[in-house]
Amino acid sequence: MTPEERGRFLLDYIELLLSERTDESRALTHERWVVNKLRALGSWYTKGLENGSHLRTAINSAESLQQVRDDIATFFCSQEASPAA
Repeated sequence: MTPEERGRFLLDYIELLLSERTDESRALTHERWVVNKLRALGSWYTKGLENGSHLRTAINSAESLQQVRDDIATFFCSQEASPAA
């Protein structure tokens, strides 16, 4: 799977989660719930990628869902996301 395909999967997953119904009384906001889900998946999905820790750090410190989207797009559409040697 190419880095671009990985990035596209994560961005598509965000859209899927946004359309999913949640019990918002248990979550601060639906978007925050989506960000938290991406944190868990992003950790697994970037394992073994060179500089994958940079994306994990960015996702973990993101303050908005748009920031997560931007970080994913930047990471996977650059040379930063290559398989670790």
